Amino acid sequence: MEGQLESVGAITLINDNGFYVLIDTGASSDTERLLHSLSKESVTLDQINTVVITHGHPGHMGNMNFFAQKPILFHSMEYVGRHVTPTALKERPYRKLSQNIEVWKTPGHTQHDLTVLVHNVAGYGTMAVVGDLIPNEQLISEKRDIMLEEGVWDAAIKRQNANLIICLADWVVPGHGQPFRVLPHYRQVLFLISFDVILYKK
Repeated sequence: MEGQLESVGAITLINDNGFYVLIDTGASSDTERLLHSLSKESVTLDQINTVVITHGHPGHMGNMNFFAQKPILFHSMEYVGRHVTPTALKERPYRKLSQNIEVWKTPGHTQHDLTVLVHNVAGYGTMAVVGDLIPNEQLISEKRDIMLEEGVWDAAIKRQNANLIICLADWVVPGHGQPFRVLPHYRQVLFLISFDVILYKK
C-alpha cells in the first residue's frame, strides 16, 4: 500500500549469569519470531525472569500474554498477573535488576520510556537497549529522527536523554535498526547542564 512502511521492533534477550531479561516482546504479529529466537538460544518462556517494556507502543509490547505470571516492568510499575506494584523507579532515576543490569527512566519518545543498561558485556563493554529513544543510528550520526513524523512526547527531552545514554554506553541496541558502536564524536556533554531535571522528570 502506498505510504505504508514496515516497522519491525527489536526484541532483546539478556543473560546475566543465568538471570534472563527480555526487553520488548515485539508486535502481536511477531509471535513466531519471538519464539524462534528464544528457541535458538535454548531458552524457554519459563526461564525468563523479567520482561522490560521500553514504551507502550504496539510494535514493542505484543505477546505479553506469554509472560502473564512473570514480572513485567513498564515505566515505574511492575506488573505480575493482575497485580501492580510501584518500583524504585517511582522515586529514583534508575534501579538495578541484577549484578550487571540497570533500568533507567529515559522519557522523550513517550512519557514512560525505559532504557536497559547492561554492564561488563564481553567484547562490548556497556550496552544500552533503548527502544525508540534512539530508533536507529541515524538519530545520532545524522541527527535525523525517523520517529518524529509519528509524533514524540517531547523532542527536546528525547534528545537530552539520548545524549545521556550515548555518554554512558559503548554500544546501543536501537528500537528499529542494527546495534551500533558509540563512536567518540557521537558523545556530547550538553546534557550535563540539565542533568538533574532530566533524570528526575516524572
